[in-house]
Amino acid sequence: MEYAAGDLCPVCESGKLEENVKNLELEYKERKSIVENITCFDCPVCGESYTNRKESRAIEKFLTDERRREDGLLVSNEIKSIRKKLAVTQVQFARAFRVGEKNFARYENGQTTQGAAMDCLLRVLREHPEAFKLFHDNWNDVGEQKVYQFKFYYKRKKAIEKRSKTNVDYNLSKCVL
Repeated sequence: MEYAAGDLCPVCESGKLEENVKNLELEYKERKSIVENITCFDCPVCGESYTNRKESRAIEKFLTDERRREDGLLVSNEIKSIRKKLAVTQVQFARAFRVGEKNFARYENGQTTQGAAMDCLLRVLREHPEAFKLFHDNWNDVGEQKVYQFKFYYKRKKAIEKRSKTNVDYNLSKCVL
């Protein structure tokens, strides 16, 4: 929601919001961080404080990056620079690593934190960008028809298992694409 000075407080519905610029102190695992110059709208009656969407996203990204630093993970700008160095889009990056197409957008804007395994992979690519060719080329070799065939094979195995109530071998090396 967007707020402005003079708006009625959505909580108490009696105070008029006042615009203030302040610093917010955040804490994660006993590490304190300060987000500076955040525009807030405060209610003088009930004490509630609000931020607009743009400010909220900035706070979210800052906090996500602080958590990443504390946990020893790459921060959003580092992830973006690795991708830019490889000259690929977020979608191409996601497809190469077989993750959701919006994952890298979320890593870069601070909505989501990458897992430790993805973080390690990104660090390898930062040091050895030529390794990206292994992932990207392999993705291009997997056509939609092969993906469909694999899904069909898997569903057929599950149906057989259900009917026979026995274990079925899901060894992918036996899956002929």
